[in-house]
Amino acid sequence: MPLKNILLAYSVRNPQVGYCQSMNFLCAMLLLYLEEEQAFWVLAALVEVLLLSDYYAPSMLGSRVDQLTFQSCLAWKLPRIFAHLRGM
Repeated sequence: MPLKNILLAYSVRNPQVGYCQSMNFLCAMLLLYLEEEQAFWVLAALVEVLLLSDYYAPSMLGSRVDQLTFQSCLAWKLPRIFAHLRGM
């Protein structure tokens, strides 16, 4: 239940973001190492301070920017793997 509690509490804290896809994975990882309240505050800091401002916005623009950046780095540094993944 701690996972649900944190995600619900965060959606109340930041209604503009609410709950967004993949927050559950991040929160679950935090709960492996932190108590419920600590995990909540670390999640809040990650979403509100450390990540791009639109990372968990409904458009997930920040996440898409990160994915395109990773794709570009992969193409530059590991072109054979990039080509293989593009062919899938």
